[in-house]
Amino acid sequence: MKDKILITFLLIILIFLLILLGRFCFIYDSCLHIFFNIKENKSALENYQETKIDSKIKNKTYPPYNLPKSFFDKSFVGLPDTVISYDTEVVGIIVNHHLLASRLISRIFDNISHLNPKTVVLLSPNHFNVGFSSIISSEYDWQTHYGLLKNNATIREEMVRLGLIH
Repeated sequence: MKDKILITFLLIILIFLLILLGRFCFIYDSCLHIFFNIKENKSALENYQETKIDSKIKNKTYPPYNLPKSFFDKSFVGLPDTVISYDTEVVGIIVNHHLLASRLISRIFDNISHLNPKTVVLLSPNHFNVGFSSIISSEYDWQTHYGLLKNNATIREEMVRLGLIH
C-alpha cells in the first residue's frame, strides 16, 4: 500500500513539474490578452473570476462544463472495441484537458473504466490566476454530466500538508 501511495505522489509531482514547465514555455500573458483583451479592459478577467467564485461558494460544487452532454457523448461514438492491456497496475493517467482532444481523452478513460478507479486527482494549470499559486486544488466536488465527482478531503489535505498543492 505504501508503494502505491509513493508512486501516486511521485506521479503527482511529475504532473506538477510538467504543468510548471508548460507555464514557463507557454506565452501565457499574450493568450490572456487575446481572449480577454486585458490591455483595454482589465476588469474583464476580474469580473470573470468573481462570477465563477461567487457561483461556486453557494453549494460547494463546481457546475458541469458549459456544453451539452451530447457534445461529450459524441466523443465516445466509434471508439475501438479493443481495450489496451497493461503489464502492470495502472496507478495514474495523464490526459489532455483541451476539448479539441476529446476523442483522445474519451479513449483513455474508456480504456481504464473497467478498472473502476476509486480516486481521481484532477490537476490543471491555473489559467486565470485565481488563488495563490500556478497549481491549485479545490475543496469542492465536481458535478459532471455523468455524475458527481466527490472531493477526497483526506488525500487533498495530505497533499496540502506536504506542500504539493495550495
